[in-house]
Amino acid sequence: LKPSSVHTVTVPGACAGWCDAIERWGTMKMADVLAPVIKLAEDGFPVSVITSHHWNNGAHLLQPPNGHELLIDGKAPQVGQIFKNPNLADVFRAVGQSGKDAFYRGRIGEEIVKLVQSKGGYLSLKDLADHTSTFVEPITTNFR
Repeated sequence: LKPSSVHTVTVPGACAGWCDAIERWGTMKMADVLAPVIKLAEDGFPVSVITSHHWNNGAHLLQPPNGHELLIDGKAPQVGQIFKNPNLADVFRAVGQSGKDAFYRGRIGEEIVKLVQSKGGYLSLKDLADHTSTFVEPITTNFR
């Protein structure tokens, strides 16, 4: 399969991992953890030299329907331009307010499934709803 094939799409686990880690080991509420990220996505940040370079190199990979959200006026952000991502802020806000269910069982999950299936993929709402995080015991050793 080509790396860009819809058939390489799996259930995104990062959101559940964050929520489950905060619930298990955290001392803050998810909304408070995500507040600075939401602000950054809404207000934007100046694009650095290295970020602009790599963004420009990969801009051709950004495709409809949402690729334009990672561009400014149809182009990769240039050094010093302020990049804002209000839709990402909305996703983080929903997760902060409603937890991982906002992502896996709500509108966000429905949109992910709709997009994947529109491209011929098989990801389903049940796949998202059934997702669970796993935490394994890390390998440890004593040094000296």
